[in-house]
Amino acid sequence: MRWLLVLVVLLTCSCKKTVEKVAESMITDLIINYDWYVHSFKINGKDSTSLFDNYRFDFQKNDKVVAYVNNQSFTGNWVANVNALTIASAFNEELKPLQLLTNTWSILGTTTTSVRASTIVGNNNYQMTLYRIN
Repeated sequence: MRWLLVLVVLLTCSCKKTVEKVAESMITDLIINYDWYVHSFKINGKDSTSLFDNYRFDFQKNDKVVAYVNNQSFTGNWVANVNALTIASAFNEELKPLQLLTNTWSILGTTTTSVRASTIVGNNNYQMTLYRIN
């Protein structure tokens, strides 16, 4: 009888891990199968979206993200954490808009076409909405 209890516990743990992996895979697939643009970006409530005019972001499977603007490309890194509901991104570039994205972002909400996120850097509260490019 004890072996049955152990088996149930092991299967429950395995199923939870499987569900987490499936959820992570679905989110990752959604992000990497499309390009994205910054629909809204606010710093302490002030609209700063224009900083990202003409930017397009391509998230890739290899944990790379490429920002395209004015016939130039800039490569950074990204990683999603489904359990913590965060996305971390990092760009080494000196371009101010990309520096603003370098942080761990808390996911506030998602749809199949958008992601809302926020982060705090020092005394600054950043809020961003990304929209999918079809």
